[in-house]
Amino acid sequence: MSFLEQIHEIFHHLPVEVMQDIDKRKHVPNLKKLDGLIAEVQVRTAAQHIWAATSHVLQYKREEHVPPELRRAISRAAAVLEVVDFEFERFLNERDNLSSKNIDDQKLDIESLIDIMESMLPYENKRLGHELYATILDELFSVNIDTIGKLKNIINKHIAEVKLEDREEAKQMYLLFPEHQRNHKLVTTRYANGIHLTHTGLIRKIIRKEFGENVI
Repeated sequence: MSFLEQIHEIFHHLPVEVMQDIDKRKHVPNLKKLDGLIAEVQVRTAAQHIWAATSHVLQYKREEHVPPELRRAISRAAAVLEVVDFEFERFLNERDNLSSKNIDDQKLDIESLIDIMESMLPYENKRLGHELYATILDELFSVNIDTIGKLKNIINKHIAEVKLEDREEAKQMYLLFPEHQRNHKLVTTRYANGIHLTHTGLIRKIIRKEFGENVI
């Protein structure tokens, strides 16, 4: 097997066939003509896709198409991409293992902070988009909330009161909007439903409940 064949061997090729439900779809002409159609789906990682796209540009379909002086370089590039895939998979596995340990004395980091916020705070308060996780993590560290257990404790202690205050503040803010602005998406999806603060906003309010209004 040539080195190009070995590289393409790591891609997964899955044959698929259109199976038509005769009872329900046999009278639909556009679907009937697909009955029995066989195709192939190629499943590959991001790194494998880089290799495939590069190969397409270079038009190296067979080993004899490749200049001899470039064959070793291509083999090295393919090996590096395979290592990248392996390291990404190892990183994801290690991250999942850290998340699943759920040890209260484990030091807080971005991943564990996000896990706690998503499991302990109302889903509807989560911002549609990126929240300032790094900023709120630094603020937690500044008041010595540096472990999973410490963060869970202050959330459990204050979350009910903070949620109630958030609903009241959202209602008051909704009434401040002029009538012509109350159909705005942000107003209808959040303030009209008693939602004001994002997840990081709720954490910041919990910090102030625990340590005082002027602490951050």
